[in-house]
Order: sequence, then C-alpha cells, then structure tokens
Amino acid sequence: MSDAAQVPAAIPECPLPLSTLPSNFQKHVDPKAPVPLRMMGAKAMVPMGPKEMTTALFMLTFDADAAVREAAAKSAAGLPDRILSVALRDETLDPPVLGYYADTYTGKTEYLEMLALNASTPTRRCSGSPPPPASASWRSWLRTSCACCAIRTS
Repeated sequence: MSDAAQVPAAIPECPLPLSTLPSNFQKHVDPKAPVPLRMMGAKAMVPMGPKEMTTALFMLTFDADAAVREAAAKSAAGLPDRILSVALRDETLDPPVLGYYADTYTGKTEYLEMLALNASTPTRRCSGSPPPPASASWRSWLRTSCACCAIRTS
C-alpha cells in the first residue's frame, strides 16, 4: 500500500469569514474554539435565529474535526421547516449558504422553490436529473438558472 493512499484529502476552507455571524455565536464555529463548543453548534443546540443557524451549520461543514463536520451536515439535513422556510427566503443569507442548502435539499421541491425565488441564490449547475417539477415556477427556474437542466427542459 502506498503512502499517498493513506493521506486524507485536505478539507477546503470555509468561504465565509468568522465575522459573518454575530459575535455571540462565533465561538461555536471558530476553528480555535474547543471541540465541545463547536459540537454544540454542529448539533444545533445553540439557540439561534434561522439565518444564523443555517449559516453556522454551513460553516461547520468545513471544520477540521470530522465528527463536527458530520454532525453539522446531519443537523443541516434535518432542520425543521420553521427554520428552513424562514432562512431559505432570506435574501440577506450568503449565496454559498443558499447553494449548500440547494445541494442538501435536492429532493425537496418545496425548499428548492424557496431557493429558486430567492434572488441571492447562486445559479446552480446540477449533476444528474432534477426532481420532477412541482410548479410552473420550478420549471421556469430550471430553464433560466440551471445550465444543464435548461437543455433537458427546453
């Protein structure tokens, strides 16, 4: 077995600065903070508003600790509707965060529609087939925003 096969892949750096979150929440995503504090954030145990919660979980998916990354991804995939329905409509949410949730909720048309109608959502390029269109707005978004789907749905 070669040494190259044993080297873990580098974890990409979070595209958002720590200052994206209010100062009282930064300790839960700061790479220099103790793992238990970051894990509280990753498990969505810190009371935060929808925008802050979705942003913190996104940021923690870049954590150096694999357990924190996995907990954040699991929490992000299981957020309740009362948080997601507010956050995904928030046009002040950072585009990389919106893009992350677009990828996370690929099979949830109701959330994808919220993202499609949010002007801050980055233009997406998907891999594979999109979910079946549930409404005219979803089909329109695919035609205008998703390069590979535009070819299939035109």
